[in-house]
Amino acid sequence: MNLWLELATAALQTASAALAVAAAVAGVRARRRDRG
Repeated sequence: MNLWLELATAALQTASAALAVAAAVAGVRARRRDRG
């Protein structure tokens, strides 16, 4: 078991999830701007 590898994998998964959420929020905001 490589602790650093596990930490790196967890960090990448967290970053990917954060980017996905940020992209979704940006998309919603863009849609609201278009409607407004």
